Amino acid sequence: MRPSTTSIERLQQLRARPAPGVPLGDAVQRELDLLKRMERDLRGMGAVWALVSEVGLAAEGGQSGGQRAVLPLPKSMRERARAIRFARGELVVGGPDQSTKFAIDRWLRSGAGRAISIAEGSRISRVKVVISRGG
Repeated sequence: MRPSTTSIERLQQLRARPAPGVPLGDAVQRELDLLKRMERDLRGMGAVWALVSEVGLAAEGGQSGGQRAVLPLPKSMRERARAIRFARGELVVGGPDQSTKFAIDRWLRSGAGRAISIAEGSRISRVKVVISRGG
């Protein structure tokens, strides 16, 4: 016995569920909100990076426990480095080559990383230096 064509069509209709309509506007809005939040955070981090790199700040001294001044980043390095992104407490700073990365890393280890964290109210737990072709 062969089932009738109508019963096969009916079975196919019952098995094949229509794809749910996903409004594209909601997904786009979520991504736009995320980008705005990232831009706001990075703008603030960029201002802190500029302040510390241009002026220098006082940071807590390691073993002595007192305050010590952090020298500003040399102008040649300031022109080559920039804040790239901020996420989950990590500020990513980029430079165009390994020598810039090394100089910034040494500067951060001399107390500037701690000064940035203090200036930002401990929102920054880590400063990562990367090689970035864009600057």
